[in-house]
Amino acid sequence: MSEIPWYVWFLIAWGIIFLLAFGLLFMHYFHRRKEFNKLVHLKITLPRNDSKLDNERRTEKDFHEQIGKAEQFFRALHETRDMNLYNILVKRTVWGKPMISFELQFYKRELHFVVVCDEYYQKIIQKDITSYYESAEIEIVDEDKQLDFDDKGSYSNGYYLHTSKEPWFPIQTYKQIEDDALNIVANSFSKLSNEEKACIQMVIH
Repeated sequence: MSEIPWYVWFLIAWGIIFLLAFGLLFMHYFHRRKEFNKLVHLKITLPRNDSKLDNERRTEKDFHEQIGKAEQFFRALHETRDMNLYNILVKRTVWGKPMISFELQFYKRELHFVVVCDEYYQKIIQKDITSYYESAEIEIVDEDKQLDFDDKGSYSNGYYLHTSKEPWFPIQTYKQIEDDALNIVANSFSKLSNEEKACIQMVIH
C-alpha cells in the first residue's frame, strides 16, 4: 500500500479548516435568525431645552465637547466584549457578539433614536447611555410599533454609503467639523412626504 502524498494531507487539512469556518458562519446565521424576535428596542429621547439665544451663544468648543461624549460612550461599549468569561468564551467567540444597532428612524414626520440589542446587554447599554447623557429617557418599545417597511401596498428601496476616495484618505471627525452633522441628516429627512419613511442604521461589533 503506497504512502499518501503530502499534498493530499495538505488539501485535507485545508478542507477541514474550510468546513469549520463555514460551519461557524452557518451557526451564526441561524442563531441570529432565531434570536431576532428576542431583540430589545430602546427608544432614546433627549429633552430639547435649548433656546435660540442658547444656540447663538454656543461656542465651537462646547459643540465639540458635546459630540465628544459619544466617543467616550462607544469606548465604554467596546469594553463589554471582555466583561466576563462567559461573554468572552460563548457570546463573543461562539456567537460573534455583541452586535448593537444604532438607528435614526424617520416616520410620521418625526425623527426617532433607537438602539437595538440583545436582552443580555440591555442593562449595560442603558447604564452607559444614562452615564454620558444624564437627561436621556429610555423607553422599551414593542417591535410592532417600530419602523416597518413592509406595509401593504408600499415599496422600499435602500442604498449603501461608501467613501468616494480610497480608505486610507482621512475622513473628517468631530474635532474638525464645524456644523452639527445631525442637522444635515434631519434636513434631508424633512424633504420626505408624510407617507414616506427612512432609516439610517449603524451596526457595531
